Parts: sequence; structure tokens; C-alpha cells
Amino acid sequence: MKALALILVSSCGLLCQTANEPIPPQWLHDGHLAAPEFNFSIDSPSPDSHWSRQVLKNGATGFTVTDSTKESYVIFVLDGGDGSRMDDPVNQKHFLEGMQKSSPEGWSVGADSTFEQSNFPTSGSWKIKTSIQRQADGYILHCYAYIVTGRRTYTLLTYSAEPTEPPRFHSFVSSFFLLSPDANVLHTSDTTNATTGLLFILAIFGAVSDWKYKRRGGNGSTKTDKTLLASGVSLCVVLLVVLGIRGASAEAIGSLAAEFMIVIFALWQFHRWSFRRRNPLFVAIPIPVDQSPGSQIKQFCTKCGGALISDMAFCGTCGTRRG
Repeated sequence: MKALALILVSSCGLLCQTANEPIPPQWLHDGHLAAPEFNFSIDSPSPDSHWSRQVLKNGATGFTVTDSTKESYVIFVLDGGDGSRMDDPVNQKHFLEGMQKSSPEGWSVGADSTFEQSNFPTSGSWKIKTSIQRQADGYILHCYAYIVTGRRTYTLLTYSAEPTEPPRFHSFVSSFFLLSPDANVLHTSDTTNATTGLLFILAIFGAVSDWKYKRRGGNGSTKTDKTLLASGVSLCVVLLVVLGIRGASAEAIGSLAAEFMIVIFALWQFHRWSFRRRNPLFVAIPIPVDQSPGSQIKQFCTKCGGALISDMAFCGTCGTRRG
């Protein structure tokens, strides 16, 4: 946000300067600019337009085009993108505060700024209208900007004293397109999401195993374990509150809260798994009863000494009656 705000303010000075570095001739084709190094292409406002560029202190590259009417437009290309939503009030606040801090002395940012999501010039773009006012005489310059987000952030803008967007600028922006749209797709947290998802699945399996363990008579969590769990949850809540106070967006806080919940859940189940390993269930092992004939021997024959099974009336060896 601060980088974009710096760009908007820096553009005011850039529009009034002659850039140090000319555009490579091979990038211009009959009034059409194609910059493969920066993955974009756009039409010149008029056949006699003059293009130039320079690099800002924050690493962004600024392209300035001026036509015969002295009307100038700027395109900033900033490597890196965070996918921030400009309709988030917190992001808007950071944007305007950064713009105010970067404003020239004697100028202030107007309070009538608007931020809208737009599919112009490309899907997922943002349209911004803001203004800066010279405190000495109240002179107002309106800033009209379109931001294309992705791995690179493209900002197309102009300043005008007119309270509505200049039609020529709108036409200029409409000719903007990415040479390779796929190359500008911002892949955010793919690895992190996969890891978090795997942790969540493993934690669910652990929770089911723990439920079975306790159902079969296993020990539950101790008071100390529950205290540590409550402390961990409380610490995460405090951290989220602090981030909210310091201006983190609602989207970022919500995402971080979900991550915290999954990590705590996974750590808790890992602790329970370790507990089950140390305290296995004792399974009663049945003692087999010997059902063989020898196990039924109770007496011996008084005549021959042969063994007498309990349910025998006569000796099986000599035939003597038992008893």
C-alpha cells in the first residue's frame, strides 16, 4: 500500500520532468509501445507522442508519455504483488496515509478518495480517484488511476484539474494489455495451504484415534494439559488483537486466525498421540482352559492304579467298579 501511495505522489513530479532514459526504439511500433521486458503493451495517445522512462527509488519503473497537447500519462511497473484488496478500509487508510507522508511540502491529500474494483482494463483491476490540494491557494489536482495487480503491479494514472476522468486518458488505458497474462498470475501461499491442509487432515485422524482411546477406558487430558492449551489459544487471540490495532486488514486477520486454529489443533493432537504412546491400554488376555481328558483326572483305581476320569463309573484298565 505504501509503495503504491509513493508511486501516485512521485508521478506528480515525474509528469513535470524529462526522464533520463529513453525508450528502446525496438519497443515502439507505429505509435504502439510493446515492452516485453515488463510484459505489457499499450497504444500511444497520439501518433506524435513522446515516450520516456526512469527508475524510482523504490525500484518501480515509470513510463511517461506526452503528446503534442502536452497532456501526459504515466505507467508505473512495480515488481512484486501482495494481492491486497483496495476495498478494505484498513488498506485504504494505509494507502492515504502513505500518500500524505510522501506528498510535497504544502500539499495535502483530499478526503474524497474512492476505490472501486473493476474489470477495466483487465479483470481484477482497481480504479482509484483521489486528489491533492495546495494549501497556499487551494488549487486541486485530481488523480485518476487504474491498478492491475499480480506478480507485477501496473499503475496507469494521470493528474487533471478536471473533476471527471479525461476521456483521452480512459481511451489510453483501454488499450493496455499484458503480453503474457499467465506470467502475471500471483500464486499466493500454495505451499503453505498444502501444508496446512495436510496438518488438518492428520489432526482429524488423531482426534478420531483419541476418541476411540478414551472410549475404551484410556486416560483423558490432565489439568496441566488443558491449562497449556488455554494459554496457547489466549496468546493467539492477543496477537490477533494487537495486529488489528496496528492496522492489519480483516482479511489478513481472518486468514491468520484460521492458520492458528489448525496449528493449535494439530499440536494438541500430536501431544495426545504422544500421551497414548506413553500410556497404552491394557488388554485382558483370556487364560485358556485345558479341556483335554487328562485335565479331568480326579482319582486313581485302587486295584490297578489306573487313572479315573471324574465321569467314569468303571476303571478303563481293569474294569473294577469305582468306589
